[in-house]
Amino acid sequence: MFKKNINIKIKTKILNLRKKIEMWNNNYYVKNLSLVSDEKYDSTLFELNELEKKYSMFLNTSYSNKIVAKNICNKFKKIKHLSNMLSLESIFNYKNLLNFHEKVKKNLFYNEKRYYCCELKIDGLAINLIYKNGILDSASTRGDGLQGEDVTKNALEIKSIPHILKKNNLSFPKKIEIRGEVFIKLSTFNKINKMLKSKRKKLFSNARNMASGSLRQINPKITKNRSLSFYGYGIGYVNEKKYYYDQHDALKLINSWGIPIEKNTELCKSLNEVKNFYEKSIKIRDYLDFNIDGIVVKVNSMKLQKKLGCSSKYPRWAIAYKFSSEEKCTKILGVNFNVGRTGVITPVAKLKPVYFMGTIIKYSSLHNKDIIDKLGIMINDTVCLKKSGDVIPKISRVIFEKRKNVKEIIFPKTCIFCKSKIEFCLRKKNLYCTGGFLCYAQRKQLLNHFVSREALNIKGMGNKIISQLIEKKIIKYPSDIFKLNTDKIIFLKGMGLKSSENLIKEIIKSKTTELYRVIYGIGIPNVGIYTSMNLANYYKNISNFINTSYEDLRSIKGIGSFTSNCIKKFLKDKRNISIISDLLNVNLKIK
Repeated sequence: MFKKNINIKIKTKILNLRKKIEMWNNNYYVKNLSLVSDEKYDSTLFELNELEKKYSMFLNTSYSNKIVAKNICNKFKKIKHLSNMLSLESIFNYKNLLNFHEKVKKNLFYNEKRYYCCELKIDGLAINLIYKNGILDSASTRGDGLQGEDVTKNALEIKSIPHILKKNNLSFPKKIEIRGEVFIKLSTFNKINKMLKSKRKKLFSNARNMASGSLRQINPKITKNRSLSFYGYGIGYVNEKKYYYDQHDALKLINSWGIPIEKNTELCKSLNEVKNFYEKSIKIRDYLDFNIDGIVVKVNSMKLQKKLGCSSKYPRWAIAYKFSSEEKCTKILGVNFNVGRTGVITPVAKLKPVYFMGTIIKYSSLHNKDIIDKLGIMINDTVCLKKSGDVIPKISRVIFEKRKNVKEIIFPKTCIFCKSKIEFCLRKKNLYCTGGFLCYAQRKQLLNHFVSREALNIKGMGNKIISQLIEKKIIKYPSDIFKLNTDKIIFLKGMGLKSSENLIKEIIKSKTTELYRVIYGIGIPNVGIYTSMNLANYYKNISNFINTSYEDLRSIKGIGSFTSNCIKKFLKDKRNISIISDLLNVNLKIK
């Protein structure tokens, strides 16, 4: 009796999960509405798959096709795929990746290596292009994996989809399926939403919905005006097999035919290289002009792909390794501007406090104006915060449907701390305060940097001591540190006679130092410890360094044009030369 009740509960749970996914799919594919986040969808689908594996007696073998068959809209005629176009199974952690790796190992041919072709997983809409003798014959959506919606007329309006393939050394196959992703660039997404806002029309909630809705239009002119983009990621059916032997070669081949591909693809020869590619993708995702939600890991060998085959839902030779993240929504109450050690001005959003993954979040960096423009962020916007692993939560998107009474984020024209001139660095996309030690916000960080272990290495002189000395106007420049005595520091909080004497001893000790420590310590933008060592080895003394030329700097191995310009700009400023001179005047001995 007890076992029967358990079975009824499990069956009910499975049925409810199926209904949820079917409803979400129908809204997403037919109505272009995302009712839940990707993470919520993926975790629910994962839960369903696990329950069906464990309790196979409740498995409905026709279900996987049934839930997507309803998603094919009736406004387009159907095109049957020449080979099945399955979606990928999603994984969310390294353990899952290891399991996939081990499954591949079991199917290896003798002495065959496990190489993987790793690609960025673009958050768009899959499309299947059929070329006959190099001419685009049809284009269709994924649909149920067997057939999709005919979007040929709309695909012809996407500039990056070639109507005719470029000729190379090989003749075209008579018939070939080229598969890829249709998406919209974030810059284009924001531009269109801005235009819609000016016309008081409804905004798109995210770039993927805009791409999906734009491709599936009855009127191709609407598709054309949305400026969609396309990247190819593979080959489906091909009537001749002489063209390629692995996935990486297939990408090179279609690219030689004029099919654009995403350039960050890598051939990984070990699981560790796959892991490194995944971690690198997390770092670069904010600098891309399109959304990615993970990476795709494909067995590179076509021979092994064929041996691994497919299940009823997914290919066994590829997986989508998704970025693990959680999401929380809150409101931007205002924006503060922080000034860093090198003068970088960073906009920081002041948020309505929200409890997120064990901490209360009140602020989130907006990084620079490019990021603000890319996401379309404004004051009073409702935004979503995402956190991946142990990374600080960041704003990932704006919920445009909730936008009202918003204000534009205005960047200051002069430094809010010292009123110094602000300059824009095109390469770094950042605004900089030119105040240096004159800027109160920079001064504390610059002096902390000057006494740090890699620089002058003054032990016992930490942030708390520096802060008190600045607040009491005892020190302002690095040379002031060497004018200190016990009388000036004994009354500081946390200091006594013994600790004061010890600190003065450390200051005196640091007056004899190496050239690289001084170069690093004075805080030249974009000059780190290793560059400082290179400079010291080349110039030998501070005088040679101060009087260097741009051409001289460029001749030093490892120092490029950008760093050379930063050094010359720093040395051209009379205030910085004065700081170096003052150090020499307090008898700083540089070896």
